[in-house]
Amino acid sequence: MKTAVVLKGDKAAAHNNLALTLFENKQYEDALISYSKAISFEPSGVHYNNRGLTNYFYEKYDEAKDDFDKAIEFDPSDPTIYFNRGNVYLNWNENLDYLAAHSDYDKALKIAPNNPKLWHAKGLAY
Repeated sequence: MKTAVVLKGDKAAAHNNLALTLFENKQYEDALISYSKAISFEPSGVHYNNRGLTNYFYEKYDEAKDDFDKAIEFDPSDPTIYFNRGNVYLNWNENLDYLAAHSDYDKALKIAPNNPKLWHAKGLAY
């Protein structure tokens, strides 16, 4: 039997950590709710990126892209966010966009040129 977890209080980190646990336990809808609560208390690149990953995994690509866009506004120096958004472009059937994926991978590689995961992703986009 599934039980809902409810946090009282306004600590964004607590909601983010709960969401991470829910995600790991494949409770994606509940994770999205907790990430949204974290964002409502403290909008940040980390929280938007985490919610974006959950939306991506849930194949909600519109929402994932929007979350990654917001995450980049908060933290344009995080290569992981560009990598994540690039992955959206490669898997988004209605809006498949190899050029946008390459652009995001290039941005990530400018920040972290020695990251093999980024080079691998760029190669896959070809």
